[in-house]
Amino acid sequence: MALLSEAAAQAADAGVDPAVFVDVLAKGGGAGAALQRMTPAIVTDDVGTVPFFIGNALKDIDYYRTMASASGASRTIADGVAGAIAAVVESGHGEAYIPELARFLRKPHPAA
Repeated sequence: MALLSEAAAQAADAGVDPAVFVDVLAKGGGAGAALQRMTPAIVTDDVGTVPFFIGNALKDIDYYRTMASASGASRTIADGVAGAIAAVVESGHGEAYIPELARFLRKPHPAA
């Protein structure tokens, strides 16, 4: 969901219609449960489809990172995901739902 959120943020910043973005992913390798659950947030801003706090996602990815370290497994991707989520939590959005991650990953827009 973190990667999907980042892709949705970049698509929005590039002016891609959210429905088109979802449609393209749904017809290819991006199809799956995460896309199905995130679609309402991407297309209509309905973030209630995944009522799971971003801060809890960070906690869970940290559990995985600890396990991977203990077993000597690679955690390169998990470290990147954790870094992105940690930045959002550190900016005060840990109690936002995970579908809101896309909004927090968008590039800043200058004030008018």
